Amino acid sequence: MKESGTLIRIDLGFKNAFISAGHSCLWAILRGLGVPDVDFLEDLYSKSWMKTTVGTGCSAPIQLDTGTVQGSVPSPLLFDLFLNALLRLLDATGITHGIKRTPQWNHAAFADDLSIYVGTVRDGNKLLDVIHEFEYWSGLRISIPKSVATGAMYGTGTTRRQEGAKADAAKRKRDAGPDILNPQI
Repeated sequence: MKESGTLIRIDLGFKNAFISAGHSCLWAILRGLGVPDVDFLEDLYSKSWMKTTVGTGCSAPIQLDTGTVQGSVPSPLLFDLFLNALLRLLDATGITHGIKRTPQWNHAAFADDLSIYVGTVRDGNKLLDVIHEFEYWSGLRISIPKSVATGAMYGTGTTRRQEGAKADAAKRKRDAGPDILNPQI
């Protein structure tokens, strides 16, 4: 007997990911992971500020409380550690893609892109709820235009899909009425 099922993949892109990671969340994550010298990084980032040009003058200094320093050597690593907290939350749900006889997992991530894999819409919604909670807490936001959901049936589901396609074609032919140019005698 063939295995069958559904695999749903939801690809998510984060909006301005590297500049929107909340500093207080980043420090909490680093401390939770046991990273040494978080105080040093916190002090370094606490002195981050910028000014913008307004007309012919400059604005007052603006304190930065989100993001990692662009061009800084540790910045990509800091963001990866930040995102790793979300990946651990996804793992903790116990939800997986559910394909039998394969390693069970529910996500893949690269830089500021995340894909989640599930077997049901309900499980997909549960993982999206976890991601939404992380968004709310951390300051990261999902970019809807950079996100997409796809699904595939496999195993005997493929047979069901092919049979369904044949039935749909037969129904369309019946609904179209008689073929006047090629009458059946």
